[in-house]
Amino acid sequence: PTEENVSSGKEIKFDMDSVSPEILQMIIKHLGIKDRCKLRVFSSLEEAISQSLLDLSRHELSVIDLQARHGNIVMQFGETSYGERLMAPKGSENELLRLRKRLFKRASVKQVKLSDIDFNVIPVSFIEDFLDGCSYDRLLMTITGREYNESVCSFLNKHNREIELTMEDFYMDSEALLALEPMRKLVIRVMFGSEEIPLWEDEEGTTLALVKKRHTILDVTLSEFKSSETILEIFTLVADFDRSQCVIFNISFHILNQFMQHIGYRRASYDQKFEDRFENARNEQPIEIVHDELLSGRWSGEFELSYHGGTMAIRADVPVSCTWINTWRIIVHNESFDRRELGKEYISIKEREMEANCYQKSDEQNRLLWL
Repeated sequence: PTEENVSSGKEIKFDMDSVSPEILQMIIKHLGIKDRCKLRVFSSLEEAISQSLLDLSRHELSVIDLQARHGNIVMQFGETSYGERLMAPKGSENELLRLRKRLFKRASVKQVKLSDIDFNVIPVSFIEDFLDGCSYDRLLMTITGREYNESVCSFLNKHNREIELTMEDFYMDSEALLALEPMRKLVIRVMFGSEEIPLWEDEEGTTLALVKKRHTILDVTLSEFKSSETILEIFTLVADFDRSQCVIFNISFHILNQFMQHIGYRRASYDQKFEDRFENARNEQPIEIVHDELLSGRWSGEFELSYHGGTMAIRADVPVSCTWINTWRIIVHNESFDRRELGKEYISIKEREMEANCYQKSDEQNRLLWL
């Protein structure tokens, strides 16, 4: 049998009997949403399309994005900025879901994004049905206090993988966060307006409790530590763990200085232009902050410290003097963890020097030493 497509003004004939189902599925899986909608005018292709795979995984920035804004439910498929969309007014979720199921049964994509979803209005069951059959590496979820309810934690536990959770204008309570099962990667951000703020007061012990949950990679904005002993305890927890673990957080230079003193280093004068360095009573090899301009596109400083079986990588953007930096990025991991999992920009100084040839040491005025 043949079917005609006259939408282009030309007669196009398909001999459907000559195309095996396997080859047909290989063709359809690379088609976008718009092309799938056009092909559904052929009744003989409806079943093949509804049972097909939507393969977006070949694009590094591929995403399935579900949003609820401006009175509409929007599904976007494809690359981050150029995806094709399905859209319906709020209240028409079931019709939109039926259309999605007519266009593909399974999907393969790099990441799924959920934003502006009011879980008090749109049930988790709709999100589950939307993601049914979808294979993805990373889940990005942005939620406000008005949209949040307890079903969010159950949803996150069910989709336990690499999750980046952004809370806008509210704090999810520590009990809810500690109820999350260990994940491959958990990134937690709290935003008030355009400003990222600390997640909680550390005296509650939430930070250490979250480390003890043993997420493989935990990246979280923490409050100002009142004691460097908390950093040492995080270091010890990670170093003693018998499986791979990495914890990422920020601290001030003041607390970093306290921590360095806590493990046996002390400050000493340097020169007029660069006023700090640290000396070690054991006269061990000094720790040097080195600067790398090429990888980051701007001057940044970092050093690495091994202590009691763990490794700490300490990084910051360097304006003029390292002592002027307010916030230092801390990466603590044990020997089982491969820092390549964090991305090329996080590989060790030694590996970067050997592999990328992008490593550049500073002159004496751009060094900060702990001795």
